[in-house]
Amino acid sequence: SYLAGAMDADGFISMRKTIVRGSTTFSESVGLGQTSDMIPNILMKLFGGTINIRNRNKKWKLFYSWTVSNKGAAKLAKILYPFLKIKKQQAEILCMLRKSKDLPASKRRTIRVGVRWLKTNPEIVKHRTALYLKIKLLNRTGP
Repeated sequence: SYLAGAMDADGFISMRKTIVRGSTTFSESVGLGQTSDMIPNILMKLFGGTINIRNRNKKWKLFYSWTVSNKGAAKLAKILYPFLKIKKQQAEILCMLRKSKDLPASKRRTIRVGVRWLKTNPEIVKHRTALYLKIKLLNRTGP
């Protein structure tokens, strides 16, 4: 529950959308930034990912930014979900995305493109797009 509090306070739970050659893909993305390296290091040991260290001004403390994507991000969302207060809905959305990505390929990729390429089923892309728009709305800043 301590890590969930840190994620609620200093973290983000989001999705990325990428379009390459007409094919849309979605990926889970989770991160946390703090001026202490303790929590970012714990998260990296448990879930993988990377830590970047920034020092924009010599008068300021170092800033440790941890990020993880895809299966590591989904694993974190699933484990911390019961303990999250502020980012609980975002974690639930990541779990739903991962569930859709873990379907057997025969259910996900149904449209043949060329000889060797299969495209993701349009209904699945529609479902993932809805999840992406929902998490984007939850994470927006400002009015």
